[in-house]
Amino acid sequence: MKLMRSRMVYLIIGSVLGMGVMAATVYAAGIIVAPFSYAPRGLGTFAPGGGPPALARWEKIDGDWQLFLAKNVPTPEIAASGAQINGVTGLSTTGLTIGFTVEDGWCGAGAPRFNVRLQGTPGIVFLGCANAQVNGDVHSFTAGNSYGGVLFPSGDVIDSISILFDEGTDAGLFVYLDDIFVGDDSVGAPGHSDQ
Repeated sequence: MKLMRSRMVYLIIGSVLGMGVMAATVYAAGIIVAPFSYAPRGLGTFAPGGGPPALARWEKIDGDWQLFLAKNVPTPEIAASGAQINGVTGLSTTGLTIGFTVEDGWCGAGAPRFNVRLQGTPGIVFLGCANAQVNGDVHSFTAGNSYGGVLFPSGDVIDSISILFDEGTDAGLFVYLDDIFVGDDSVGAPGHSDQ
């Protein structure tokens, strides 16, 4: 698998509630986790307190890097945060398990969720946090099983995987994720693998 030729790391000067903040592309032994957020221009700073409608970044909490995702507006508003997991195109789903650790925050049926785009049918599979196999704080999905009535098919080929957080309330919702994994490749901090 090809890694990006170069990596860009953006440091946000200052801190949020006393925590270090970093927006970065994150590397592991074959996968790359790149946070993103989206909101149409017209939404502006609609969020309570004038903050952005959606946020995605790595935050260091008590020495541990965690992926922070938030939607600060109600679910019907078009805004989302997430992370693209690159380096997975062409992987077989046979025997594949994907997942993450939920450190804190919201774990709903639709967010955070994996959007797994497959080369075969059904095309895109949505795997929501609340429907996962749970072992402690680890939420995972193994191909060949159904989650909330959605089959994660075995024997298919992955085109892309992303994590999406697009559920919100007037007060906002958030989640902190760690140890994001696809098979044996795991990412839990900017710039290096947990392996």
